[in-house]
Amino acid sequence: MQMKTFKKIGTSLICALFAMPLMAQQTYEEMEQLTVNEQVTTVITASEPIRFVDISTDKVVGDQPINNTIRLKPKEGAHADGEVLAIVTIVTERYRTQYALLYTTRLQEAVTDKQIQSEERIAYNNPSVSMSTEDMAKYARSIWNSTARIRNVSTKQHRMLIRLNNIYSVGEYFFLDFSVENKTNIRFDIDEMRFKLADKKQSKATNSQIIELTPAFVLDQSKTFKYGYRNVVVLKKMTFPNDKVLSIEISEKQISGRSIMLNIDYEDVLFADSLGSFSLSSFAQSHSDRITFGVGLLYERGLDATLAWEHETKYHNAWEYFVNGYLKWDECESCGHVCPESFWKNYRTWGVGIAYKPCVWRGRNNYGNMRIGASAGSNTDKFLGGIHVGYEHNYALRHGWVLYWQAKCDLMLPDRKDLFRTGVTLGFKIPTR
Repeated sequence: MQMKTFKKIGTSLICALFAMPLMAQQTYEEMEQLTVNEQVTTVITASEPIRFVDISTDKVVGDQPINNTIRLKPKEGAHADGEVLAIVTIVTERYRTQYALLYTTRLQEAVTDKQIQSEERIAYNNPSVSMSTEDMAKYARSIWNSTARIRNVSTKQHRMLIRLNNIYSVGEYFFLDFSVENKTNIRFDIDEMRFKLADKKQSKATNSQIIELTPAFVLDQSKTFKYGYRNVVVLKKMTFPNDKVLSIEISEKQISGRSIMLNIDYEDVLFADSLGSFSLSSFAQSHSDRITFGVGLLYERGLDATLAWEHETKYHNAWEYFVNGYLKWDECESCGHVCPESFWKNYRTWGVGIAYKPCVWRGRNNYGNMRIGASAGSNTDKFLGGIHVGYEHNYALRHGWVLYWQAKCDLMLPDRKDLFRTGVTLGFKIPTR
């Protein structure tokens, strides 16, 4: 009996194994079908750039007007209703899909616009794509929201300033973050933005060699600005000799148009920071809300606890709305040492307030803020106001959590018994969204 059972199980497994390749196959009757007509252009739009298109027959023609859209149309109309004219295969950076193109004589049945749906996408590992455009955009936006870490690479020309803010290295690509300040009242209309390798010193006796570089991705496609402009450009990773510079040149449309150029030495490129997924998550914490809690020791014999809600804006600047509790212990007059009574009930205050925290320093996965604020509360007997000044340093952790330490100095009025408080607190921040 057991032998027969084993035979049945073995037979079932063999059939399943032979059936697996058949399940992976697909005929035109099983794939998504689109009806087409020679008088109607069928537009297919993908969610990301299209890298490859194949039309199986010459009965249908097509082109690709922009990087994520193709247009299809039958060459002629001498076909029967329901005739399969071609199979179109579309390959993007991360998926592929196929459609059967069926002819229809009725114009109202012809598909004019088609968005590739998520259920029609077959996951595809494109060997020619090491980083998708979507991932480039995520990194570029995070870098654009970060604070400039490079301050000494800039050029002034025509009352304009172009400067390099950051250089990051991710996989096979460099992310160049640069900005332009226009100190005139004349709007700058961008005609061309060029990236090239040029000789550092050009001699009239020799021909200079200029190598044009094509960006893999440009974050901001704006063509005009009046006072300020910032962009992040992605270039294929490269090395070049010390006698050449990497140049960014922006020229204007007008006949007597202005142009400004920034030269980046190879030494500056060598200082490119590596930006991994952990750094990306820390950059993405801008424009976030957090609940913070910290405790610390203050001079003299003070214990401080603060619960707050923090709203972070651009470049890690933040507003903090806080509730603070403070106690000051002393030796007990009756027993001569610190007891629970003299620790908890000697002197206590509470307060609510607001503080502004501008970012003054930015590093990899950490940043520093000044903290300037005011509060109002009581010492359980009378009104107490506070002015708060300090420095806070934050360390970005995974999942949006932040660990911080804070050096603080508080001026409490009008109570002269505890006029100045100074000390250090430690705490953590939990993201709320």
